Amino acid sequence: GLGKFRLRPDFCSASEMEVLRSTGDDISRSWRRRDAIVRCMRSLKEPTMREQMDALQRQQVDEALDPPISLIGAAAAAYGATYVGLRQPLRARPALIQLAACIPPAVILCLGGLNRSRCLLEQLLRRDTGGPVLQELRSKCSDVQAQE
Repeated sequence: GLGKFRLRPDFCSASEMEVLRSTGDDISRSWRRRDAIVRCMRSLKEPTMREQMDALQRQQVDEALDPPISLIGAAAAAYGATYVGLRQPLRARPALIQLAACIPPAVILCLGGLNRSRCLLEQLLRRDTGGPVLQELRSKCSDVQAQE
């Protein structure tokens, strides 16, 4: 019967569920502040701002803008799964399949990049050290850290 297919009570531990909830909260917070995040990241890429950054700040910005392999892998897996899932129902329209299969990876890359950028901005704004970069970030990007 169906009894053997029931989920075990320990299938998802409380810590795993907490990680999922926390990740969802982080992504939704990033989405709500997307305009401020994009504006601030653009200002961090300006040549005058980059000249004022120390080596650690430049490295952090560069790393935030370079997606990790896990994010690229998740996007590739989403493309593959969507392509395979749509191949049978849309077999006569290969261009439509490819176009539709691009939507999930685009969402993954967009939200992943937005969340990484928000984390970077919050980290830079929490720094205790002064300096022109921090002062300019605080004046332009205070709404990234706004409490909800």
